[in-house]
Amino acid sequence: MALDIESRVWTFLSWGRPFCLSSPLLSCRGPDTTPLQVECGWSFSSILTQTGDVLVFWPCSGHVSTLVEENNIKMNEQGGSNAYPTSSGTIPCRTWSLQLAPRRLPAIPILPDMPDAGLSIVEMNVETQLVEIAAFSDGLLGLTNKGHVLKFANLRSECSYGNGTWEYVRTVRQSNSLFTRDFHLSFHVSVKPRKYDSTMVSRAAQPSNVNLRSHKLCA
Repeated sequence: MALDIESRVWTFLSWGRPFCLSSPLLSCRGPDTTPLQVECGWSFSSILTQTGDVLVFWPCSGHVSTLVEENNIKMNEQGGSNAYPTSSGTIPCRTWSLQLAPRRLPAIPILPDMPDAGLSIVEMNVETQLVEIAAFSDGLLGLTNKGHVLKFANLRSECSYGNGTWEYVRTVRQSNSLFTRDFHLSFHVSVKPRKYDSTMVSRAAQPSNVNLRSHKLCA
C-alpha cells in the first residue's frame, strides 16, 4: 500500500498491476477527503485523513477481491496489458483505478483532559483528533493530537468491523515507544505530540509513473 505525492492511495496486490483507489471520500477537495497516512493490517488496509477520520477496506476478500479478479480477467484479454516478467527480468507496470467507497470507522469517544501533557492553552482547546495510526494483525492503534492512545479491534473482515469501537488505552508519557498488551508497536513520539504536515512524510523510491511519498507493506 502506498500514498503518492498527490495524496492518491495505491494498493499493490502484485507488482505488475497496482490500482489507485477512487472515491468521493478521497477526492482531496478538502482536509476531510485528503489522505494523510496509510497503514496495512493482516487482511485490511486503512487510510487516515487530515481531519482524523479513518477509512478501511479489505483488498483480498469480499467485494474488493471480486472487483480485482474481474479486472484481471479483463486486462488479460486486452493486448499489451500483461504483467509478467520479460526476458530482461523486468515486470511492466499496468496501473488501473478501482471505484470503491471505503468504510468509515466510528468517531473517537470523548477523552479525558491532558493537563500534564505539556500542551499550550491553544493546543488544549483545539478539537481532539487522530494524527497517526499504526496497524496490527486485526486492528489499529491511534494517536491523538493531545497524546491519547486508542485501539480499534475487529477489523478482520467487512462483517466484523461493524462491532468495533475506539477504546481508550492510555496516555503517552515519558517513554519514546508504546508497548501495549500482546502487540508491540512504536509511534516514536515525545510527551508533546508532533504536528503533522505533508512534508513530514518520507519519500520512497519512485517506480514507473507513480511518485510515492510513503509506503506500507502488507504481510
